[in-house]
Amino acid sequence: MFAQLQRVLKSYSFQFFLSTSLIFVVVSILIFALLFAYFTRQQSIDLQRSIKNELDRVEQVYNDMGTAQFIDATNHLNTEYTISNFYYLLINTSGEKVAGDLNQWPAVIPRTKKPIAFSIERQSIDRSQTKTIDLTGLAREMADGSTLLVARNLRIVQIFLQNYKSVLLLFFIVSVTLSILIALIFSILSLSRLEKFNVGINHIMSGDLSERFAVKKSKAETEQLARNLNKMLNMITSLINDVKRVSDNVAHDLRTPLTRHRNNLVTVKNAVDEVHSEAIQQLIIETDQLLATFNALLRIAKIESGNVSTPMTPTTLRPLISDVIELYEPLAADAGINIKVELAGHPVIMGDRNLLFQAIANLVDNAIKYTPTGGTIRFKLMDYWVDSGYPVLQNMPNSSDSHSTDELSPSDASSAHSFISLSISDSGPGVQTENYKKMFQRFYREEKSRGLKPGNGLGLSMVYATMNLHQGAILVANNDPGLNVTLVFRQH
Repeated sequence: MFAQLQRVLKSYSFQFFLSTSLIFVVVSILIFALLFAYFTRQQSIDLQRSIKNELDRVEQVYNDMGTAQFIDATNHLNTEYTISNFYYLLINTSGEKVAGDLNQWPAVIPRTKKPIAFSIERQSIDRSQTKTIDLTGLAREMADGSTLLVARNLRIVQIFLQNYKSVLLLFFIVSVTLSILIALIFSILSLSRLEKFNVGINHIMSGDLSERFAVKKSKAETEQLARNLNKMLNMITSLINDVKRVSDNVAHDLRTPLTRHRNNLVTVKNAVDEVHSEAIQQLIIETDQLLATFNALLRIAKIESGNVSTPMTPTTLRPLISDVIELYEPLAADAGINIKVELAGHPVIMGDRNLLFQAIANLVDNAIKYTPTGGTIRFKLMDYWVDSGYPVLQNMPNSSDSHSTDELSPSDASSAHSFISLSISDSGPGVQTENYKKMFQRFYREEKSRGLKPGNGLGLSMVYATMNLHQGAILVANNDPGLNVTLVFRQH
């Protein structure tokens, strides 16, 4: 579960959805901040306007009706809890209080026409506690020389700011949490669909061109992609089948005339002089090579189609390998190559003995061909398989799952005792790592080997087709120097 969550968090989908959501959150916060600044300014303006209007009103009362009426108009109890009320203070030219509910003129505040801010101590209604109240006000000099101060509690603005900040913080927490949750949900849904694409693509890459993607009745982009991929696979399959059919038909149709041509060359060779006989012999050799190529193509086509001449039977690998070694030992000895053998146990697999013999022989033939004089070819047969981290060219399907991937699955590795491995390694020049998979393709040969060693590039293709027929795996690694090819079979 943790590994799955970690995979989702590292996925591009999650990062994309999260980034998009966070951009929305940031933009929303910026809008809230601008609104906050605007409403705060408006609150301050409205507060100052209300103070000015109240100042104009009580000034009119004082000028028209005198001090007594002014006292009646402004004599009420103001506390922290009546934050909408105004506070008043009227002082004479000597600075003494004449009227109002403020005790004295704030010492730190000059008598100015600009808005002023100060604090006072006030008792609650029940006289149980004293609170510090922040006020803002305007002062104005009267016609008789006295000064009038009208103030209002700043807590109106403070409460607004506090509430707005709380809303902004709550919005940030909720939006970020929802962004993460939405990103997770959409990422899981997206990855679930992408995982199906990846599994299907891995099947196809392993050679199963019959794989198709499930398509729902929807116009969603992923469903349209699945439809287009299926159409593309249908076209690729058709083209590949056409190419294989053409190559197989060409090989089949040309084999007979080539055989007839070779026989005619043999007849002519016997009827000419020695000088021309050597030239004709060279033509016969080249014709034999062409026939070998066509025979190999037809053999691969039969293997790939499953149309083999003998059925799958229990086959003991040890005597089979011994027969291959016995066949090639004289050739290796002539080339000055040492053969070392380590055959453990008597493992048995279900297989076609003739095909397996030919596949192993092809690997040995290649090893002898590219191993220099004094080199060594090693055979190692084990009735269990040890995961050595080699690149896997083809997988054995699980008993309940027939798909293939580029790596052996943990379930396969955990049951390694049910597998048999045959390793054939040489001390030749080896193959570049990026060409491990290419070397099993038809007619593929590395540039450095072309023209230097005889061959048609079909031997390893036949090995691949044979292992595919036997549901085996091919593992390739650098032998330093040389190449190590391991065939892995499921034990019978």
